[in-house]
Amino acid sequence: MENDDEPRRFKVIQGGPAQDGKAEPKRYRARKRGDIEPLVCTTCERDVGVATAISMDVKLGRMIQDGRPVGGTKAIICVTCLSRGKVTILAS
Repeated sequence: MENDDEPRRFKVIQGGPAQDGKAEPKRYRARKRGDIEPLVCTTCERDVGVATAISMDVKLGRMIQDGRPVGGTKAIICVTCLSRGKVTILAS
């Protein structure tokens, strides 16, 4: 070694990239058919910064007829948004 106090320079490596000059980003793993897709809330991700996966099944817009619940639309909503006063439908 010469003098360790001097700054070292970068060395130029002869040749090009190993992939014939085409630098491509690493591809993400493709989801296989039949894999379970995680259900996350994008509203929580925007507001709080964390994509939550806590959800529950509910029926929205139910009516009571003759003392029994009737109708309504089945939906999956985010529990974290519900605790903050929002109703965010994740899936219908």
